Amino acid sequence: MLYVNLGTGVLWLLWGFGQVWFSEKVNWIDYGWFVISGAYLLTFLYMWHFKYLTLAEGILKINGPFGKSVTLSKITHIRKFAGDFILHHPGGKFKINGEILDPQGREQLEEALRGLDAEWT
Repeated sequence: MLYVNLGTGVLWLLWGFGQVWFSEKVNWIDYGWFVISGAYLLTFLYMWHFKYLTLAEGILKINGPFGKSVTLSKITHIRKFAGDFILHHPGGKFKINGEILDPQGREQLEEALRGLDAEWT
């Protein structure tokens, strides 16, 4: 997911340069490709700096603009479905998208979750 944003951002940036450089008449909307490219590249930089999932000091946190966090000791039930992890706690559910995690990170997460006193389904 990380490198898809990078590739898409570079693609739109090159497309924008092509539209501005090779077009006889440049319209103001042609500069929109740079805005789209900037959004993808900023998303890449954000995701690169702040990883998707952080596990530290007994707190599992999904980083993002509307990120969530849960204390591991409060997890009562863990469900693994289609590669995703759904953690149940007294405050509700906490869903972790397994497709975004790298294989090593997925193994580390599963190992940490197996160490908890929670029911698995």
